[in-house]
Formats: sequence, structure tokens, C-alpha cells
Amino acid sequence: MMIKEANLFLKESTEYMLKAWLAINPYLLITWGFVSYILFPVDSYQTYAMIVLGVLTTDLLTKYYAISKTNGGLLNSIRIGKLTSQAMWIGTRKKLLSYLVIMVFVGLAYRFEQLSALALMIGNISYAIMFLREMQSIFENMVQAGHKDLSIWLVWTKRNRESLEKLAESAEEEDSQGNRLEQEKIN
Repeated sequence: MMIKEANLFLKESTEYMLKAWLAINPYLLITWGFVSYILFPVDSYQTYAMIVLGVLTTDLLTKYYAISKTNGGLLNSIRIGKLTSQAMWIGTRKKLLSYLVIMVFVGLAYRFEQLSALALMIGNISYAIMFLREMQSIFENMVQAGHKDLSIWLVWTKRNRESLEKLAESAEEEDSQGNRLEQEKIN
């Protein structure tokens, strides 16, 4: 009786694992695990990336809106060649690639034990700059479409993005000065 139960358990377990293997592609999970390890060393980075992706999508939608508004509607914009998927994809691809490179560098910098505190700050600033850049682009699109009341927000996002960029530069300078001092102590 005990042997039959053990064989049944083994058979059912094997069938379950086979079904799981076929239903869930383990290579996809392994790849996602690797990407997640590099890009999202801190849980908050995953949230920030989703926020930036959402704002990037909103930027695309407002760009379509602005182009169609200034060219007599969506169909007319397509007809006269002002709104093409190829042109939109080129700009979006550049932006996505740039953001991906930033995210990889921030994630990898965090993995260095000695840089983790600085990398966390730089990562937060980097995601904030990406967010503010997309907000700025959305406001530019809306102002281009005739929503002049949003001009003040455009000025505000530019100012905040520039101040964050200066903060990031000063943090990098402080870090490089600290590394120089450590090298001088070693020598």
C-alpha cells in the first residue's frame, strides 16, 4: 500500500512539473529574473520604472494630440505626412534606449557595495529627472496644441529638472573628490 502511494505521488508530481514546465516558460522567467536583478536592485526602482513608462506613454498620446490639433485633425495629419508611425517610433526608440541605459547603470552602480548609498541617491535623482523630462515633454505638447494655460507648468518642470541635474552633478563631483582623497591616502 505504501509503495503504491509513493508511486502515485511520484507520478502526480512528475505530471505536475511537466505541466508547469510547458505552461510557464522557465527561460522567460530566468531572463526576467536576470533583467530584474540588474535593473531593479531596490523594489522602489521597479515602481519608478513603471511610472516613467506610464508618463512616456502619456507623452506619446499628447504628441499625437498636438500634431493632429495643429494640422487639422488626426486623419489630415496622417494624410499630409505629419503624423507617421516611423517618425514617432524613431524618437520613442531613442528615448527608450536612453532610459534603459540609465536604468542599467543605476542598477549596476547599486550592486557595488561601496557605492550603494550614493547609487541609491543617484538612482532616485535619475528617475526623478526622467519623470520631469517626460512631464516637460507632455506640457510642451499640450502648449503646442493650444493649451497656453499649461505654460506655467512647463516653466516649473524645466526649472526643477535643471536643479536636479545640478544636484546630480555636484554629487558626482563630491564622490570623485572622495575617491581621489582615498587614493592619496593609499599612496
